[in-house]
Amino acid sequence: MRGADPHSFGIPPLAGFGVGASGAGFYDAHVEANEELQHIAAHDMGDGLGDLEPALRSGIVFGARALTHVERA
Repeated sequence: MRGADPHSFGIPPLAGFGVGASGAGFYDAHVEANEELQHIAAHDMGDGLGDLEPALRSGIVFGARALTHVERA
């Protein structure tokens, strides 16, 4: 599970809008925060739900794999 790819858009297009170094730093900080939230969603929430509801584990894994497949396409 992933969020925004910082290399697909970001700093170069921001420069085209006149965003300076402070704007680039703001963007970078949010990309890093997004990466952390992805980790939380994938591991902490998914694992926690699987622990609480073992019958849902196969569905959680299926959903994560399906999302990964779609994101890579």
